Amino acid sequence: MDENRKYTRSRIDTGVKKDYLEDERGHIGQNQKAETENRPAQARSKAENLENSTDSLVANSQIVEGVYLNEPGVVKRERINIDGQTYWMTGTAQQRYMRGALLLYKLGKLNEYLPKEEQRHDFAGYALDWLETYKVKTLRHTTLAQYKSILNRHLIPYFGEMDLKEIATASIQDFLNQKVEEGYAQKSIREYRRLLEMILDSAVQDEYVRLNHAQDRRLRIGTRKKNERNYLTDEQYMDVIAHITDLSSPSDRRYLALLLFTGMRRGEVLGLRWSDINFQDNSIYIHNAITFDGNAPVEGPTKTEKGTRTVIMPEMLKQILLDNPEDSEFVVKDGVTSSYVKRMWERIKREINVYNVTPHGIRHSWASHMNRLGINQKAIQTAGGWADEETMREIYTHSDHEDLRLATEMFDRSMQATTNQHESSQAG
Repeated sequence: MDENRKYTRSRIDTGVKKDYLEDERGHIGQNQKAETENRPAQARSKAENLENSTDSLVANSQIVEGVYLNEPGVVKRERINIDGQTYWMTGTAQQRYMRGALLLYKLGKLNEYLPKEEQRHDFAGYALDWLETYKVKTLRHTTLAQYKSILNRHLIPYFGEMDLKEIATASIQDFLNQKVEEGYAQKSIREYRRLLEMILDSAVQDEYVRLNHAQDRRLRIGTRKKNERNYLTDEQYMDVIAHITDLSSPSDRRYLALLLFTGMRRGEVLGLRWSDINFQDNSIYIHNAITFDGNAPVEGPTKTEKGTRTVIMPEMLKQILLDNPEDSEFVVKDGVTSSYVKRMWERIKREINVYNVTPHGIRHSWASHMNRLGINQKAIQTAGGWADEETMREIYTHSDHEDLRLATEMFDRSMQATTNQHESSQAG
């Protein structure tokens, strides 16, 4: 058989641009030469880096067959197998090596054929793949929604374009410091760090990074500077209660009253049905909550096991609910969306003064108010559905500050009264 016939038969049609196939004499085509000369700098840079590392393309001889750097001056024709497809390269060892690297880059396969320690994996792509692969089918909807929120709002905006190997202790500490400066609570920042730690732990197991720097014991979460209060003083708390009936919408009145009188979470209030309320014994059974997937409501269980509970309804709350009934399944409103809840709170803030607190801030205010009334902390924790004492301690810090303020005012008044009495006796 003539050599040219054998040569033609050994080449297969790969479906790839002809630019990557040699002509009948075994030389690279003119189109390939022109494209090589005009190839983007990034491609050339990657190929040049590979050219300097004999471990990169030739580490697996079954994948990159015949591309060796020995006999540098000899022009040879070799083949490269990529995913079962055969490609022919002609030239010196260095030329074949370069052309093989460029071909892998063109096919989007360059990263796959590098050793793992040399591969690039941006955090955003890896984190989203990790969530889809390991968490979507195993987590509750609420937990999955929380992970997605943390990724999209915090981790990806900061680490998204970074290679996994670039996420070192210093960059993680910078991220934690930034979140403190933005005013996020320590508990929330710990959750952000914990999710980052889980993702990097997976990257370690995949051998993309050697160390999980999110586990570094040097990392610290500072104390945020509170520029504005996120809870109500006793005086403000009672003032908001006094103006509930000034709200124009019955659903707004029911929503605010349930927050103020029960300490329920926002989602628990939205998920409360009329059938959960017993007006005979003044009890409210809390067992589910509304969360949101985007704008759509999703009904599910309470945040924690201790969130399922029965609370006693104060007489004032009972009267507000009876005075503002509605022919609906849910107490606040049927089919609420995330945007509706935001508009509702904005409407409440326009009509009465809630002192710039959030629904969650009202929950904290309720706990502090109960504490100052002398109700023991265990009873408050049970009624509020808190699972751990750490959160309760954070809440009672608010209460302690208010108690100190009131104590200082009482001290000032007593000192003033003593001074006045002393001045009166001296004048007499």
